[in-house]
Amino acid sequence: MNDLANYWWRLLGTAFAFAALGLGGPLIAVILLPILLLLRHNLQQRNQLFQSVIHYSFGFYIAMLQWMRLLTLNVDNKNYLHRLRGTLIVATHPTLLDVVILIALIPKMQCIVKGKLWRNPFLYPMVSGAGYIRNDLAPEEIVSQCVTQLHSGNNLLIFPQGTRSSPTRPLPLKRGFAIIALEAQAPVQLIKITCDPMTLTKETAWYSIPSRPPVFYIQVGEHLDADSFDHQPVRSLAIRSLTAQVAASFGIAKANE
Repeated sequence: MNDLANYWWRLLGTAFAFAALGLGGPLIAVILLPILLLLRHNLQQRNQLFQSVIHYSFGFYIAMLQWMRLLTLNVDNKNYLHRLRGTLIVATHPTLLDVVILIALIPKMQCIVKGKLWRNPFLYPMVSGAGYIRNDLAPEEIVSQCVTQLHSGNNLLIFPQGTRSSPTRPLPLKRGFAIIALEAQAPVQLIKITCDPMTLTKETAWYSIPSRPPVFYIQVGEHLDADSFDHQPVRSLAIRSLTAQVAASFGIAKANE
């Protein structure tokens, strides 16, 4: 396949992939809506079912992108990630696909998502059914729900930089993840995501495809025990210490004050 044909194949494939991602969520939500109503009084079963559906759907989606040769995914210690339970997953966030990839790799995953999704009639069944945590709740309520999810054996995904980071200007870390980890006394698994060449960053449009298919690297980093940071005389120092450790592991100069 010559360069021009390859470019157009990947451009059209990328358009199809975005359409599939945009339409697939509402379609799955509509299909599962009767189950949501049936299990409305059994939150645990409902959450487990919806989380499993999202996990396998995203797994199929990433496999499809690889089959279409739109990307390559290299995962460090995939079996280890699949076994994680009750763990706070703290990851870097360079591209739009990061959350899709991690949910596809790690089962029983909880997320903190935008509150406006609860006002979307197509996506509400999905985010509500999975028991995802709204980001527009009071901070104390967000922490409480995160702790509850971790204690129940679910994993919790947090991008401590808050949003997609720029390749040229890494964002400092926010300390919310450290507060949650220490409150729950949950293990923290660091995951570094890199992409070469870069694509789907906050600064690039979806149609700005790179010169060759990107390779995503999922690198399993340090596994930290929150209680090892909790020996400080006051909790704020423990939060600073844990945040500084994660910032150093990710190669980020400092955290937000």
